[in-house]
Parts: sequence; C-alpha cells; structure tokens
Amino acid sequence: MDQFFYRRTTEEKADSILRHGFRDEEAPYLIGINAKGVWLSDRPVDCNEGATGDTLLRVILPCSVDISEHYFDEGGEKGYKEWLVPASILNSFGRAERYSDAAYHEDHPEGFPCSPDIIRA
Repeated sequence: MDQFFYRRTTEEKADSILRHGFRDEEAPYLIGINAKGVWLSDRPVDCNEGATGDTLLRVILPCSVDISEHYFDEGGEKGYKEWLVPASILNSFGRAERYSDAAYHEDHPEGFPCSPDIIRA
C-alpha cells in the first residue's frame, strides 16, 4: 500500500525534480522559523492556499515510510495537512509523477480524503 502526497510547482522545477530528484528548499516561513525540506500536502493546494506554479506532482511513498515527525502544524484549520520532508527521504524511498487536479478529482469523487493513520499527526 502506498501513501500519496502532492506538490505544486513550476513546470521547470517539476522537470528538474523528475530528472534529478527533490532538493531541500530553505527559506524563512510565515511564523518566523527557517524551514528546510520539501513541502508536501495531503491534497492538491493552489495559489489561494499559498502554492505557486501550474504543475502538480503526486509524490508516492510506501506506507512503511513514516513521515509523521515531519508533520507541520500551524494551528487552526486549513482543510489540508502539510509536511516538511527532507529531500533525502523522498529521493531514497519515494517517486514523483506528473498529476493533475482533474485526475485527483476523478480518483477522489467523494472529495478530499482523510490521511492514512501512518501519516496523521
């Protein structure tokens, strides 16, 4: 069984990720911490939720890979969950593929699913 996560990015960055793997990003985050890693969410997010780019990647990890310690809880209710995962974990155990919002909604006609227990906070 696999876990599915999503990453919105630019076409150029998606091409690089698919060819060379993920790279940790480092930048100050909204709450004043210096965040380092790769942002993933449990459903596709868009510009209304702070994501940039027009390309959606689906990131697939085996359920045996526990990323719960990388869960990022800002408090409040956003309607989705986020993780800040080291690129080394994603490159060692995961795979990424191009995906689309339409494919997501086709795969999840019931709406946004709950995350599997292994990835919940």
